[in-house]
Amino acid sequence: MAAGFLSRSSFVVLLVFAAPFAKAQYRSRKNDDNEGRHFVAGEDVGPSIVTGNARQMTGSGGMLWLTFGFESPRRLSIPLDFGVDFSNLPTAVRKAGGVPNGEGNFILLGLEPRIALLRGQHWGAYAIGGGGLSWKEVVMLVPSSSCYSYYGCYAPSAKQTTFQPYLDGGAEIDYRFAPKKRVEMYAGARYLEMYTPEGQFPGFQSAGTGMWVPMLGCRVQLGPQPQQH
Repeated sequence: MAAGFLSRSSFVVLLVFAAPFAKAQYRSRKNDDNEGRHFVAGEDVGPSIVTGNARQMTGSGGMLWLTFGFESPRRLSIPLDFGVDFSNLPTAVRKAGGVPNGEGNFILLGLEPRIALLRGQHWGAYAIGGGGLSWKEVVMLVPSSSCYSYYGCYAPSAKQTTFQPYLDGGAEIDYRFAPKKRVEMYAGARYLEMYTPEGQFPGFQSAGTGMWVPMLGCRVQLGPQPQQH
């Protein structure tokens, strides 16, 4: 209950501070309507901070997001998101599985609508949120005589996977180094909820996996260079 309140409060605080900051830097882009759509690719990374009962099943980790899609001069864009998270397993989960090590891995694929709240030639503020499908895998690991496998000096002894929907939402601010340039940096945070089922396998004794993901990334425009006005 407290974790959920803190997550919602953090999201509100981010919006309250990000919007005025972007607005202070705001300058309207000239001839936005004439720029047309352009294809963009982005990548961001950040820690994954698990919340609620899911903390008993999944430890801290790191998330990588890849984004592809068309960015519109209008307020709404709907890119495709691909996310990968690698998390450790709490000690209690490893003990329940009778192993010294283990991993919890997540893969996500979905649409991420992005709404421009404020947009200038350098600074912008956006609300983001969407959903799609997610995949969760919990792997129990035992020491191995070989250190050349995907798991290093460990080998899987047991694992379980599930597929389920996910939803997320958050906010970001971005900075373009110069008007009409291809590259922009962005920072923000999103709250992610995967509707993982409850089961008997260690790491699945609680339904639902929520995590708070701060992010820092770079977005690049692909295709023709925007025309200078």
